[in-house]
Amino acid sequence: MASMQEGHEDSQSSSPLPEDAVFEILTRASLESLPACRRVCRQWRRLTYDPLFTSLHCNRTQTISGYFLQTLRRNRYYSSFVSIQPLPPSVRPLSLDFLPKDVKIEAVGCRGIVLCTAQEYRGIPRYYVCKPATRQWRWIPNPKTRYLTERIAILAGSTGALEYKIVRFSRPKQKLDHLRCEIFDSQSQAWRRSRDVQLPPGSLRHEAAVSVHGALHWLTYGHGVFAFDVHKESWKLILLPEEVGGDEMRWDCRRLVKCEGQLCLVLVEKEWVEIWVMGDYKEQRWEKRKVVSLEAIREEKLALSIKDIYLPDVAFMDSFFRVIWYDFWRGVLAKVDIDHPFAQEVFKFESDLVSME
Repeated sequence: MASMQEGHEDSQSSSPLPEDAVFEILTRASLESLPACRRVCRQWRRLTYDPLFTSLHCNRTQTISGYFLQTLRRNRYYSSFVSIQPLPPSVRPLSLDFLPKDVKIEAVGCRGIVLCTAQEYRGIPRYYVCKPATRQWRWIPNPKTRYLTERIAILAGSTGALEYKIVRFSRPKQKLDHLRCEIFDSQSQAWRRSRDVQLPPGSLRHEAAVSVHGALHWLTYGHGVFAFDVHKESWKLILLPEEVGGDEMRWDCRRLVKCEGQLCLVLVEKEWVEIWVMGDYKEQRWEKRKVVSLEAIREEKLALSIKDIYLPDVAFMDSFFRVIWYDFWRGVLAKVDIDHPFAQEVFKFESDLVSME
């Protein structure tokens, strides 16, 4: 699973080829090889995060890029896929209708791997791992389901075979100041217990984990970020920027996201968006990257919620019966109507068409 480790090359060297030629070559790189391309040099990394790159890359490599939205209605979870990129001709509209039961999406990993659960007899969940782009699935053994799941995430290898690990934190009945940690490895097809985490239940925000640098990250209800290193099976708390308000800022105004391979904190307050980037992950140093006005989308603002940073200058938002890709500098990029008022959970999804086998 060493291929899961993410990092960035500091080299400033550029290719002897003209930049336009490099761009054309990179738009034909597979989704599997893209992380390695981004580590070659800063020029390649910058080109692969250009707004024009995603559209061309999806078209030329049959890559799928978008979001799964999930809502709970009448005690049943519903999911739908939205994108501003056309699907490859060989792929039918994405859904989870190929699974044997109605499921809840629990987590999404890179290359289109999705972890789901379905409620079985007496409320005991059944765990599934699937790939919607290829409509393949398999069930996996249950962890210790007598403990309620606090948070769960899946971390898939970005290169090579589609291997993955699932990390689950649950609430032990005896230790009220600890979380139990279990890890599932696709190679062994078994769960094993790791060290407990000294964090009280209810400390982690109920949002999808952000995976960067081989670690899973969740905002806490304190002034920090919980980071779990999947390879070392260790954890730490990362403080938020000192300039970021504490109790005076509502929790729903903060969101942790991944942008350009870096950990980012998004703050939304009235008329503006503020984006902080952890430019130096080892030193845990935050940098304020930009402040953007929301005045241009005043008509959407009454029910506006930023869910993700889709591209460096494009936010993904949801509004009343609508999702929006908003270009900070050029205005609204796209609007897509949805069949429910708001998305209760949002999962960023990128997939190739490589088989799970």
